[in-house]
Amino acid sequence: MTALTNFALAISALLGPSLQVSACDLVDLASAETLLGASASEISGGTDPGLCQYMDALGQSLVSVQVTEAEYYDIMGVPEPPTDVDIGERARYGTDEVGDLTLQFVKGELHVSIKLSPNPDRPAPLEALEQVARTAADRIS
Repeated sequence: MTALTNFALAISALLGPSLQVSACDLVDLASAETLLGASASEISGGTDPGLCQYMDALGQSLVSVQVTEAEYYDIMGVPEPPTDVDIGERARYGTDEVGDLTLQFVKGELHVSIKLSPNPDRPAPLEALEQVARTAADRIS
């Protein structure tokens, strides 16, 4: 895991229980399957409502969803250079050097980060990730 991932997990562990929404409710299994394929499964164990992870059937691709308070949007960031996208009140995405695609958005008092670590043989589906993020934003009341 990267230092940023460890930092994000620590923030989620501290803030997740106080949030009024579950990461697994914002990006449910059906949404994860849009990104990973038909036989995805939830692997995060459900112990932290601020963190949810799904893996494809082959164990090659992963979706991680994290929900924190809105001010963490500026702290956590996405890989450079970020590209703005029209989701929620503000949003951006970026792809790192290994092809992992991270999309973050803010809606109301929440910051949501969705990271897709795709199979190395297949590029990350940006349009599908944007749709999953829009659906997640619509689920925030």
